[in-house]
Amino acid sequence: MDANGLRVLTDCGVLYPEAPATQLVNGLLITSQLARARACSLAHGSPQCNNKRLPHPRESSLVLHLHSLLRHSRATVRAKSCNVLGNLCRHDATFYADFVADSSAEIFVALAAAVVDRDPQVRKFAAFAVGNAAFHTDELYELLGQTVKGLVELLRDDDPKARANAAGALGNLLRNGSQLVPVLVEEDAFTHLFSVAIHDSVKSSRRIALFSLGTAVLYAGCRENMLATYPDIQKRIQKLQADTSDGVLEGYAERFLKKLKMPAA
Repeated sequence: MDANGLRVLTDCGVLYPEAPATQLVNGLLITSQLARARACSLAHGSPQCNNKRLPHPRESSLVLHLHSLLRHSRATVRAKSCNVLGNLCRHDATFYADFVADSSAEIFVALAAAVVDRDPQVRKFAAFAVGNAAFHTDELYELLGQTVKGLVELLRDDDPKARANAAGALGNLLRNGSQLVPVLVEEDAFTHLFSVAIHDSVKSSRRIALFSLGTAVLYAGCRENMLATYPDIQKRIQKLQADTSDGVLEGYAERFLKKLKMPAA
């Protein structure tokens, strides 16, 4: 970082889409760590991150290459590119504006394709990227709406981490506003989130799905959809709360029930 490593990587062509795949993977691994370090410094003022010496991703042309890397023929490159995107958004919204500038909105077309990629690692990291891109503000919601259909499909993925990432991303797409409520309703997101929360075999997936349902139930359109599908949803969540030995899941059930009683937004 002291030597402006991110700029060096791009200036030397390490992250050019035409570079050898092994070179790209190694370069993306380094970039991901640099992105995490920069975000850490911006969020926490950590002197170890030395943010002042690290160039901005647009300054280093990374953003200009990212949409092509997300479409690369090698799955490992696509997966690492999704991870870089997620890490750029990990701690704050600093880079959001760069993702919509010029032709960079193409990133989200490529990201939507990555969510339904044939490779499981790409799908998992794509959902991670969507979740972080949606977390801090609603600035990217309109562009991220195209990922909803794939995220709902991902709730049925074989990989529990992919299911958890997808559940978290869907909740984050409602965290900062209601713009995407109609899209989530149309894609039947809440039926599938409820199924994960109640029936998934992996604790982390259940927790995150239930937390996302608790975020959603505060919005009138989401609540109406849930009650139309599950008129007894309050009793079902109360039963989950009574039956579970998981304190976190119990707490998220209580959160859902409290929000269900609040006036809808």
